[in-house]
Amino acid sequence: MKAPRKPLVFDLNRSPTTDDEVARVTAARTPPPKPPVARQQLGTRIPVDVYKRLKILAVMEGVLVQDLLERAIIEFLERNTGASS
Repeated sequence: MKAPRKPLVFDLNRSPTTDDEVARVTAARTPPPKPPVARQQLGTRIPVDVYKRLKILAVMEGVLVQDLLERAIIEFLERNTGASS
């Protein structure tokens, strides 16, 4: 026999009640759209432990692994070529 489920509890004092409030809260949570950029897929193999560390960092920062790698590559290129994107 399954254990009974806990009831859902809602704090009505904190929930948006009007459409304007819902739109304001949703807009505050949604980051602005990024302009489209042509992309090139890159395939590589890295050690599993390095990927796990990368993934943990991405989760902690709330970004994709792809974003971290792109940032790291840009910083590497700027340091080694002196050019910025």
